[in-house]
Amino acid sequence: MPHAYSYDVASSLWQGARPYQEDTLQTDFHSGTGHGFAVLADGMGGHAAGDLASRLVVIDAMSHLKFLMADAGTLEGRLADELKGAVETANKVLADRAREDASVQGMGATFLATVLFEDRLYWASVGDSPLYLYRDGAIRQLNEDHSMGPVIDQMAARGDISPEEAKRHPDRNALTSVLMGQRIQKIDVPGKPFALQPGDVVVSASDGIQFLSNDAIAAEIEAAGPDAPSRAICDRLMGAVKALGDPNQDNTAIAVIQVRMTEAPVVPPEKTEIAPRGSAGERYAAAPGEGGDGADDADPEPAPERPRTKILGVSGAGEPAASAAAAMTGAEAASASAAEEEPVAMTAHGFEAEADDDPRDVPEPEFPPLRSQSSPKPWLVGAGIAAVVVVLLFLLFSGGEDPAEAEGTVPGPDVTEPATGAPAPAPEPAPAPEAAAPEAAPAPEA
Repeated sequence: MPHAYSYDVASSLWQGARPYQEDTLQTDFHSGTGHGFAVLADGMGGHAAGDLASRLVVIDAMSHLKFLMADAGTLEGRLADELKGAVETANKVLADRAREDASVQGMGATFLATVLFEDRLYWASVGDSPLYLYRDGAIRQLNEDHSMGPVIDQMAARGDISPEEAKRHPDRNALTSVLMGQRIQKIDVPGKPFALQPGDVVVSASDGIQFLSNDAIAAEIEAAGPDAPSRAICDRLMGAVKALGDPNQDNTAIAVIQVRMTEAPVVPPEKTEIAPRGSAGERYAAAPGEGGDGADDADPEPAPERPRTKILGVSGAGEPAASAAAAMTGAEAASASAAEEEPVAMTAHGFEAEADDDPRDVPEPEFPPLRSQSSPKPWLVGAGIAAVVVVLLFLLFSGGEDPAEAEGTVPGPDVTEPATGAPAPAPEPAPAPEAAAPEAAPAPEA
């Protein structure tokens, strides 16, 4: 059965006996994602630069990994290369800052990034910040220690120095690889993940926790109990460091990570069945004797007819189908009965669908095309224009008549020629439109 993975994460920082805090720690684990990461850096270079270096490294690495986690489905296959790239990018950030500000030249920081995909643990580390695994009552460091500590421990193992001298050796914390904006001597990035088991406790910390021995760390985790939450374990570890009261206590950062695995229930996909179209699906029922359970049994009872829903029907508004059927003739009723067997009865103005049919399968109604408006007849237009012209001409000539002309007498002008004294012929009056011209009066004698 598949498993669902979640993470129980707790973290804590303490300044210790130092006048400033140079450790920086951030975690990013979200419920239900099945992956997460934590980044820790222990700065060096004093108050003017150590805390700045650790913050720059953590902020850049967190942004880098956060961006990569957006494509977590394909990230795991190339994660080792991406972690190396995150280390190189953080180192370049320190180089750029030191080049811009001469007062912070020489600053540096350790680097420890832990990434989990379900129960698979990846990491990238530079420096001496330890990554511990507690399993079955024992604790061991998973990542490499890039300091003089392992070399000094070998000297003590050979008998060159005593164990107490090895513990207090002044060069014990001298780093053999660190981020300082220069070439990185060593980067610890395993190519394959470390498989975690139920009950494992992962502790990512700065070297301040190493004021406790490995046995003391294991004892605190065991004392918390097998099912203790990460917060309880983290508080016990930090409390043990504080209880030492060492005047030289370094800054201490601790992150405790536990993987919780539960069986994920398998939920079968929901099955959606759509009844066949037609009259209660009778056309799709198996014939008697054709296989299936009860094929040889008595004929099953006919399925009740499903109610029909009228959609854009052609019968009266709100009129039930029974009323429409009652008004049919015998031939029409027979035709309607045959039509009812069809899955969808189309009409010119709509369609009918079964009440429990899938509405997505119902076709769109078909409507007849609209008739285009016919253009007016040409002869009607011409007749209308002619009528308007006639009316305008009549109004023009009838409205300009003199009152005297309206009475039928038109006084003629004096047309006597002074040379002969003979009367000139009277001009013929113009005929009025649509009416007989009045008879002209005789011209008077001179």
